[in-house]
Amino acid sequence: MAGIDVGKLADELAASLLEYSDSVTEVVKKAVDDVSKSTASELKNTSPKRTGAYAKDWAAKQAYEDRRSKRKTVYNKKHYQLTHLLEYGHAKRNGGRVPAKPHIKAAEEKAAQEFEAAIRRGI
Repeated sequence: MAGIDVGKLADELAASLLEYSDSVTEVVKKAVDDVSKSTASELKNTSPKRTGAYAKDWAAKQAYEDRRSKRKTVYNKKHYQLTHLLEYGHAKRNGGRVPAKPHIKAAEEKAAQEFEAAIRRGI
């Protein structure tokens, strides 16, 4: 009967798990890039357009990256003050309210679904 050295088995198992972990990390990082770019593009198309300046200023920037994780932020570059006001509505100066024009919540929910689907495909 052939014997297996437990030390070598543990080393091989650890190496295999590390390789799998690295491949999953690459899939997740690529999904983060793709989904953040598509979310910014979707917000450009679905944002309220009075002059078009608010809608065209959506972008994605990298907030953080290390060996195991990556974070990107989708934001409005110049008109960040309007995002909350347009999404939820606000009070008028002389009374009354401006109605909400929700556009960010729908893009956020779609991005979460796309991100999950991209990871499932990649793994």
